[in-house]
Amino acid sequence: MEWRCLVCGRKFSGEEKPLACPACGVENDFIIPDSQYTRPSGRMSEISRASFKQALDLEVEATRLYHEAAAKAKNEGDEVTGIFFDALAKNEFGHQKAIKFQLGCRKKVE
Repeated sequence: MEWRCLVCGRKFSGEEKPLACPACGVENDFIIPDSQYTRPSGRMSEISRASFKQALDLEVEATRLYHEAAAKAKNEGDEVTGIFFDALAKNEFGHQKAIKFQLGCRKKVE
């Protein structure tokens, strides 16, 4: 079966509905069968667009910070902490993708 995340727009396959979106991590209340998905057509307010852009800037900075912290920890021989910070960076990157989807961006997040 094909599934779709309403938050980040990611489409994926699986026999059963996952517990969370594999791309952005949102809980499965926001995952629906792809056959039921329709892209919202309403116009986003300028205030909402500005809030999303501000949130995107924060997510990008958090991703950078977590990658940096992971590298520092690993360089000091603290592999467990490095893995933890890498996981946090991955989470923030998922948030970036979800925000870009909401903003209508099709360009890949760097």
